[in-house]
Amino acid sequence: MMKKAVLAGAAALTLLDISASTPASAQGATNPFAGGYFGTHVGYFDTDTITFTGNPHSVTGLPADPSNVYPVPGRLDNFEFDGALAGIHAGFNVVTPRNILFGIEGGFTYLGQEESVEFNSGRIDIPGGDGVIFQHRSEVELDWQGMIRGRAGFVNGNWLFFGTAGIAFLDVDWHDRSTVTDCGQVCNAGDPTFIQTNGNREILVGAVVGGGVDVAITPKVILGTDYLYENFESFGSAPFGHTNPAQIGSLGDLEVHKVRVRLSFKLGTPPQ
Repeated sequence: MMKKAVLAGAAALTLLDISASTPASAQGATNPFAGGYFGTHVGYFDTDTITFTGNPHSVTGLPADPSNVYPVPGRLDNFEFDGALAGIHAGFNVVTPRNILFGIEGGFTYLGQEESVEFNSGRIDIPGGDGVIFQHRSEVELDWQGMIRGRAGFVNGNWLFFGTAGIAFLDVDWHDRSTVTDCGQVCNAGDPTFIQTNGNREILVGAVVGGGVDVAITPKVILGTDYLYENFESFGSAPFGHTNPAQIGSLGDLEVHKVRVRLSFKLGTPPQ
């Protein structure tokens, strides 16, 4: 997926070398893309697989035999997200006399995606004849994200071809519910079960690159599409497990791919 993102970014930047056979009708404030704008966007996103890892550990002091040490398996949970997105954006562009555009844009996007993984160890026999069952449900939510990006492009009449890069922010919610069932000599439905819940929430910071095409369909309305690739740091403080304090695991680096359709509205007086 990284290779695809690099190729897509290179293709978008190549568009900036296209020579205009006919310059824009005017420059500065009368250019169809110059000045401020705001709008909305919808689209689709997917992520590469995110892996949650946690080291094996042990639990002691369960009532069946407080002296026993119960080995807990390590974690290797995989999550993958995809779905629709929707959001708002706003920005400002400057167009030079040679039809080169420079701009800045900020945006907010709602993702609202949730994935979960469940695990059941089955009975694990402990030396001496006791047994234990470990279970967990891990859940990751991607709620919203924001970004601030620079844009650079080439205007050809009512068309804009651009590349973009900047900083992205992603709200990640982590929840874990772990249970341990103390079987004693035999596992029965009424065996005591101990529950440990953990959670953490963090706003990840990452990089975003991409490119796209806009077209001014009227002096005040711009329709466009773009592709964005985002890469976020690992989420390295996710608590889990049956111990107190909880064990600490980590969610690996998160890569996000987006395709969006944008509808923007110019601010100020329309071009003459």
